[in-house]
Order: sequence, then C-alpha cells, then structure tokens
Amino acid sequence: MEFRLIFFIFVLVSFSVLESYLTRRPNYLGSVRKVSNALLLVIGTVCSLLFFKVTPLAVSSFAKEQGIGLFNLWNISWWIEMLVGVVLLDFIIYWQHRYFHYSKFFWKFHRVHHLDSFLDASTALRFHPIEIVFSLLIKAGFVLLLGLSVNTVLLFEIILSSMAIFNHANIQLPVRVEELLRRFVVTPNFHVIHHHPDMDKHNSNYGFNLSIWDYLFKSYSEDKSYDFKKFDCGLEGEREDTLKGMLMSPFKK
Repeated sequence: MEFRLIFFIFVLVSFSVLESYLTRRPNYLGSVRKVSNALLLVIGTVCSLLFFKVTPLAVSSFAKEQGIGLFNLWNISWWIEMLVGVVLLDFIIYWQHRYFHYSKFFWKFHRVHHLDSFLDASTALRFHPIEIVFSLLIKAGFVLLLGLSVNTVLLFEIILSSMAIFNHANIQLPVRVEELLRRFVVTPNFHVIHHHPDMDKHNSNYGFNLSIWDYLFKSYSEDKSYDFKKFDCGLEGEREDTLKGMLMSPFKK
C-alpha cells in the first residue's frame, strides 16, 4: 500500500511538471480548482476506508484463502494470471465507465468528473466520493468472481491510476508518438475528446488504459480538425470547480 501511494504521488508530480514543458493549452484558471480536485479525492479515499473489508485487495486475499474464483480453480502460471487478469479488469472498467454514462443514477455522480472546466493531471483525481465507493465495490465483485491474486490487483490499480493521470494531463505529445501510442493505449489527445462539452463526443472514447476496447466496440471518436490548444471542456455549457459544488451537484434537480 505504501509503495502504491508513493508511486501514485511520483506519477502525479511527474506529469504535473511535464505540463509546464509540453503544455497543450495554457492554464488560465490557476491552482484553486486543482486544490478542489485533490480534496475531492481525499474525501473519496476517506469514504472508501469505511469499506476496507471489501476493497479489491482485501477481497483478493479472501478469495485466495477460500479458493474462490475462476483463477483459483486452474493451475496456471502466475504471469499468465497477471497478464490476463489485468486485461480483464481493464475490459470491466471500460464497460463500467460506459454504463455510468448511460445510467441516469450513476451519471449524476460521474458527471462531476465532466464538469471540470480545464483538463490536466488533477482531473484524474476528480471523482465524486459516492462514485469512488461504487467503483470500488464493482471491482471487488469481479476480483472475487475471477479469483485474482493480490499482486495482479495491485498491478492493475497502479496501472489504472497512472494511466488516468497520463491521459488527463495537459500535455501535447509529438504527432508521431501520439499516433503510435494511441494504437495500443489511451493518450491525452485520445481521451480529451471524451471531455468535449457536446454529448455526442463525451459519449465516446471511454477507455482509461487500453485503447482496443473503443476500437472494438465502436465507441472511438476522432476529429483532426480540433485545435487542442483551444479545446474547451465542461458539460454543455455547465461547469463546477468548487469543492462544495462538486459534492452537492448529484443532489441538485
């Protein structure tokens, strides 16, 4: 857990620094919204501690002890289980994300992420505490069903948080690097379309890590006419960058 936290902070700080050198769009909002995004994550983390017995890691340990789950029924190499397990969890997160967009109940909470008026590394921290808890429980359920090892779950969580910071970062990669990477993983300019204010655009490009799911399930959207240096975010004209506003947003009519 300590390694995961240290690595998370390292990745967050690294991409925050890179944003100063590979800037895609000048930051005109200052640091207030970044603080609000970080505090939202802190609150979400505190809320998730109330469910510490059913976190993906805790459930993974329980499944191993009790021999529950598909991977505990088969005698396969640890590296195969880890590779397949990470891909399966990524597949599940893709569909979870897609479902949260189309479910009226879950969208109330997930839209808080889309109300950010600027896209940078701090946006990867911006999820409503209730969404964080639901996401935790969904992952835990599939970890139990699959019987994934603690190391597999830990690796996936590290990849997921790191890739979320990377693809939300306010950076502009060289064109050739961007085009090559997006064939395999979700890049900043791949994911930024998902934060377009128009519904037809933010209902696309759902992936957080592997880009294959958007290609495979026809949810990929691209428009090379976009000028990402002027790319606006938000949600159909609506924005919310205060901590109180983000917390209360799902409960407004």
